[in-house]
Amino acid sequence: MGVASVNGQQLDILSIQINNDLTSSDFGKFDFELIRAIDHPIADAADILSINLPVFVQDMDGDDSATKNLVVNVVDDVPEVVSKSISVVEGDDQASINVLRQSGQDTDGADDGLLTQITIGTTNLTID
Repeated sequence: MGVASVNGQQLDILSIQINNDLTSSDFGKFDFELIRAIDHPIADAADILSINLPVFVQDMDGDDSATKNLVVNVVDDVPEVVSKSISVVEGDDQASINVLRQSGQDTDGADDGLLTQITIGTTNLTID
């Protein structure tokens, strides 16, 4: 389990499990799970963050092999929005809003972000 300390609290960040069952056809395969978001060096860009996880094996009498890196690439993407707007004119007042969702034109980020509510001042608008 990979952890990080935030304000003195340990938070699980990632988990890796290696199949060490010699009788399994999946022997030596691993599962990597990203539990929380990881900050990437370039915050507003799609990029790949490589994580090097040092691994070694130990034989029955305690001898360690040479260490090798198990490389896991975490792909970051950035939501892309096609500009769409709605304007309303009432007397001398005008209000405009950009709408973020139109099927087939926008790309959600890694967290599958979806706009569900807009707040303007004290007014909440729920999007179905």
